[in-house]
Amino acid sequence: MRKCDFKCNVCQKRFANASTLIVHMRRHTRTREFKCKVCRKRFACASTLILHMRRHIRTREFKSKVCQKMFAHHASSLNVQSRTHTGSKPYECLVCHDTFTLASSLRRHSLTHTGEKPFQCAQCNRRFARRGYLIKHLALHLQTLTGEKLFQCAQCNRRFACRGYLIKHQALHSQTLTGEKPFQCAQCNRRFARRRYLIKHQAVHSELKPYKCTVCSKRFRLRGGLKDHLKVHTGEKPYQCKFCQRRFSHLSTLQKHMQTHTGDKPYTCNECPEVFAYMKQLKIHKRKHTGDKAFKCTECGKAFYHKDYLRNHLLTHNDSRPYMCQKCGATFKLMGHLKRHMLTHDDIKPHVCSVCNTGFREAYSLRTHMKNHHSDEKPFECNECGAKFATERYLKDHAITHTNARPYECNECDATFKTSGHRRRHMLTHNYNKPHVCSVCYASFKLAYNLRIHMETHSDEKPFECNECGAKFVCRRYLKKHSLIHTNARSYDCNKCGALFKTSENRCRHMLTHNDIKPHVCSVCNVGFKQVSNLRSHMKTHTDEKPFECNECGAKFAIERYLKRHAVIHTNARPYDCTECAATFKTAVTRRRHMLTHNVIIKPHVCSVCNAGFKQAYNLRTHMKKQHSDESPFECNECGAKFATERYLWRHAVIHTKARPSTLRLEAVDDADKTGETVLMKADL
Repeated sequence: MRKCDFKCNVCQKRFANASTLIVHMRRHTRTREFKCKVCRKRFACASTLILHMRRHIRTREFKSKVCQKMFAHHASSLNVQSRTHTGSKPYECLVCHDTFTLASSLRRHSLTHTGEKPFQCAQCNRRFARRGYLIKHLALHLQTLTGEKLFQCAQCNRRFACRGYLIKHQALHSQTLTGEKPFQCAQCNRRFARRRYLIKHQAVHSELKPYKCTVCSKRFRLRGGLKDHLKVHTGEKPYQCKFCQRRFSHLSTLQKHMQTHTGDKPYTCNECPEVFAYMKQLKIHKRKHTGDKAFKCTECGKAFYHKDYLRNHLLTHNDSRPYMCQKCGATFKLMGHLKRHMLTHDDIKPHVCSVCNTGFREAYSLRTHMKNHHSDEKPFECNECGAKFATERYLKDHAITHTNARPYECNECDATFKTSGHRRRHMLTHNYNKPHVCSVCYASFKLAYNLRIHMETHSDEKPFECNECGAKFVCRRYLKKHSLIHTNARSYDCNKCGALFKTSENRCRHMLTHNDIKPHVCSVCNVGFKQVSNLRSHMKTHTDEKPFECNECGAKFAIERYLKRHAVIHTNARPYDCTECAATFKTAVTRRRHMLTHNVIIKPHVCSVCNAGFKQAYNLRTHMKKQHSDESPFECNECGAKFATERYLWRHAVIHTKARPSTLRLEAVDDADKTGETVLMKADL
């Protein structure tokens, strides 16, 4: 072994002779005296320049005996190349014992342990461990100044900020044309176009996670995963969008975001007209045509096209919701769901429809809006009823209406739902927090969507008109509900008693009558209610506040809905017809009660004492008070007679007056819903 007597004072590295030490010192002083006349690149020593010049003259004198590949460098390059065939990695890291093929690779790796970043950007003072990273970073500054990307792909005309990105992109085209993937995984036989992709993929088969976060102790298989994760703790977002000034932690995230402004989608599916911004998205989409669902859930056996879909699905098997909104306290299972929710707390809507100028917070919502409202293309058809939809998601939601499956259960009560979205909206009824407040009347709402609809009530503009009767509404949702009165279609049936309903909301409210759970309790009199809306109506009976007055007779009501019901008695209109007989009714509620008289078999509400059956829960409650309770709280002011229900008191009061029963007016009772029903019942007598 030769003696190394010459030592570098900077890095303590030793050399056998003084000339080698002098050349080495140029790396620390960054003096590069030898310049290439072709590309102007500079080098620290003449031998390196000579080797570099062979790239320009393309003389490849040295040939590998294994793969026949030719090399321009001297014979030592063959020794390095031979290690790729033998797998030899003679250079070992003294800290983590990782091995490398080249000494230069070991030197670059050692920087990860020391944290040294010798290459600094002159523009923003950011430091890098490799010169290549600095060159790529400088290309971003050049792009910001000039506003253009210098390197363009000859096949798809896509432009890139630096040559390295262009070379990687062109490899995707060559892979698509030739289909060449020389690197194969020994575990799953999956093939890759580059060795680097194979190395990353092999980490999936290994349970080892050698890279640990020093902040939260989370472990990662790849060093790149740890670097990306650390930005979560530091909050570093060095990449900024030049259109909307939004900042991002990763360059790839910025590139994806830029697609929302440029609309560049160079990758087209051969099976359908769908276009995509990235090759990865196209590959995932093609699995829908082939039916390849390689990612399977171990809990329920459900398969998915992509591992991200499986990861999101696995969260449905547990109740953990670790992500909480700091403004309203809402919790979420995914960080992405929390980020989308946070957008509801501000009024920024950067994505605007070019047709109707409607603004959206997310580009995905804008694309969905364009398909649903401004496109006649509806490629997704229901096999049961032939209905067509613009997106596959809406088709899946619609398909559930043809089944009786209701797999989503409420954790607070026994309510069940067909979709998780319906369950989420229902869960809000158990939460009294209403963070969205109207700036005009200070009414509060649980959802920003409900606040937006409410704000339209303060405007005189009603752009949605009914084609049947000409009635106008402030939003499309109210028009859809109104249009149901012009049809007798009732497609939503109760799976317990067979009752039919026009909307799923009405069916959900009806399902509450089949159980005795009343989670919403009045804090004054401890009366329980099944719905929070009934509790709010009941609370107004304790305040004696009745702001809504009838212009005809002066009757006052606590809720505007009860005033509208009462106003019917002053007209002769009876627009609701019975489909079984010739009876007509003033309200849909009274018609529904009448329809129960045509069904003499179904009586789902059974008395627990005498087993008597009733068609309505209200009749069962009345029966329990009259027959099985000694309590008679309603007393006649004339003769002192007592009754179990107010209805019986009202019937008795008729004998003390000559007035017709329809002219009598009583005070509102405790249950706000019962008040409305009593008024309607008197009007129909």
